[in-house]
Amino acid sequence: MARAAGRLVFPKEDTLINALQLERGMDTSTSKKLSKSFVEKTITKLENLNEAELFHSNRAEKWKSYSMIILLVGVFLFAISWNTSAQSVFRWTHPRTSFSIPKPFAIQNQSGNINLLGGETTELAFTVMGDAPDSLIIDLQAYAAPDSNQPIIIAKKDSVGIYKYTIEDIYQDYRYRAYYKAVHFWEVWEEISSPFYAISVTDRPVMEDLTITITPPSYTHLKPIIQKGNQADISGLIGSNVHVALRSNRPLKNGALIINNEELSMNINGKKAAGDFTIKEDGQLAIQLQDIRGITNRNPIPFYITAIHDLQPDITVYQPEQVIELGSDQTIPIHLQIVDDFGFSNLQVAYEIHRPAYIAMDLLLSLFSIPIDDPMNVNQELIHIWQLVELGLMPEDEVHYHFELSDNDLINGPKKTITNEFIARLPGLAEIFTAFENEEEVILEEITYSQEELEAIRENLEQLGLDILKQDELTWDQQQDLQKMLEGVREEFRKMKEIAQSLEALQ
Repeated sequence: MARAAGRLVFPKEDTLINALQLERGMDTSTSKKLSKSFVEKTITKLENLNEAELFHSNRAEKWKSYSMIILLVGVFLFAISWNTSAQSVFRWTHPRTSFSIPKPFAIQNQSGNINLLGGETTELAFTVMGDAPDSLIIDLQAYAAPDSNQPIIIAKKDSVGIYKYTIEDIYQDYRYRAYYKAVHFWEVWEEISSPFYAISVTDRPVMEDLTITITPPSYTHLKPIIQKGNQADISGLIGSNVHVALRSNRPLKNGALIINNEELSMNINGKKAAGDFTIKEDGQLAIQLQDIRGITNRNPIPFYITAIHDLQPDITVYQPEQVIELGSDQTIPIHLQIVDDFGFSNLQVAYEIHRPAYIAMDLLLSLFSIPIDDPMNVNQELIHIWQLVELGLMPEDEVHYHFELSDNDLINGPKKTITNEFIARLPGLAEIFTAFENEEEVILEEITYSQEELEAIRENLEQLGLDILKQDELTWDQQQDLQKMLEGVREEFRKMKEIAQSLEALQ
């Protein structure tokens, strides 16, 4: 610059440099006056120097323009990338502060804190700001007992860029978030996560204890059946009383037994409830509870009601046969077997007397009961003799009858079983005479046969007597023959006695 100024003012370009050197070496100079004079003349001439000629103005103007353009571009870029630029400026102005590593995207929770009732379903939704991945991992943690072995829950991105996951039947409180783990080793961040939010569950009333007591009808004499709530089937005879008693986890306001869409109110006492119903038919039972907050139990468990019918009584007739002829004593021996599930109330004989066709007479149905000594004996045999003499039967009369057995069902009324019809017939006079003649012929034949047998025995005895006279004692064979003859005599005497009785009967 000194040489450039020297060329503009002095004849020689190094004049200014020489003056500067003389000024610096003034103390050691041998001619101080001469040196001082030269320096002063040089300064005087420099005052006339035009600085514009020394510094070229066009170059400075260019640098000013360039600087202004660079400044405007920088301001523009800073404005259009304000978020990033602001953070960068903030970081530059805080060199001693630790900042988190920049991440390619951020996860935002769209569901927030969730409040619901126990057993309900909810949906978790997340969005991503930035370079969104295909899926996110849902971290669902129960407050009561965190499960470290919980399966990984993956939420896929849908067509509108939302990551959704549905949780069903929620009965406890959770906290949840969504996160994404780094895939490549060169990524300096480990995971990107949303903040934790809470799922708060309001408890519904539930049954902590349930007892069902089934009391059969009194006529059955059966003991009550007690079963717990883990049995989903309620079986009992029609007419059985069912008592339901339960304890809830919360104080109750209302309770109802819903049987085939019919609602029966329950008695409430704090956390306890009780109710009764009668088994009438097959169906379903549901127990509806409402606590003092007005919240009801969700999806009550159905109990299946099975109505057991009282069986029809059964009767088997061993005696008499379907059709019989009455003898002179006019009696009918009866031998029956009766069976039921719980007992009997009555056994009757229903009969009608049918007169011969030449006697015009209306039929009259009559009844009489056969006593049952032990009605609660469900399987027994009965023997009875039916005396018909008092009916005043005439020859050719017929008694048409059947047996009617009733059980002891007091709920729907006794059920009755009726047998087929039986017939007891009194022979006519002609039949009696014919039977008398036939009997008489049989008796005569028996008498004739007996006479022949006795004659044969007499001859054998005579022959045996002659043999005995010839010998001092009987041989073993003779003894056996004599014993057989004596037995034959006894048998003939017995037959003669029967013949005499038959003759008396004919008379």
